[in-house]
Amino acid sequence: MISEDRLHLMIQLADYKQENQNGSLSIVKFDKKDYLAFALAKNLVITTILYGIFLGVFAVLHIEFILANLQDDRFGSLLAVVLILYLMILGVYSLIVYMIKKIQYIRAEDEVRGYRRYMESLTQMYKQEQMRKNNPFGGNS
Repeated sequence: MISEDRLHLMIQLADYKQENQNGSLSIVKFDKKDYLAFALAKNLVITTILYGIFLGVFAVLHIEFILANLQDDRFGSLLAVVLILYLMILGVYSLIVYMIKKIQYIRAEDEVRGYRRYMESLTQMYKQEQMRKNNPFGGNS
C-alpha cells in the first residue's frame, strides 16, 4: 500500500516535472562542459551564417567600392579587414553566449537540487519498504 508521505512526494515530483518540461531538467541532464560546448558550437554556426548574409548584403549595396579595391590590388587588405571583423564579432558574441549559458546552467542546477532531494527521499522510502518486506522476523525495523 502506498504511504501518504510517498504519495505526497510523488505528486510534488510530478508537478515539478510538469512545470519544468523544457526548463531546468532538460539543461541539467547534460554535463556543464557539454552544455557550454554545444551552445558555443551553435553560436559559431549562427554567427557565421549571419555574418555571411550581412557580407552579401554589404557587397551588393557597395559593389563599386569592392570592384575599385579589386582593381587597385587592395583585395588582400580588404579580405584581412573582413576576416578580422568576423573574428572580433565571433569572439565578443561567443563570450556573451558563454557567460549567459553558464549562468543559465548554474541557475538550473540550483532549481533541480530540490527535485533531486525529493527523488532521494522517495528512493529511501522505497528501500525502507523493501527492507520491511524482506525482514524474516516480520517486525518494523
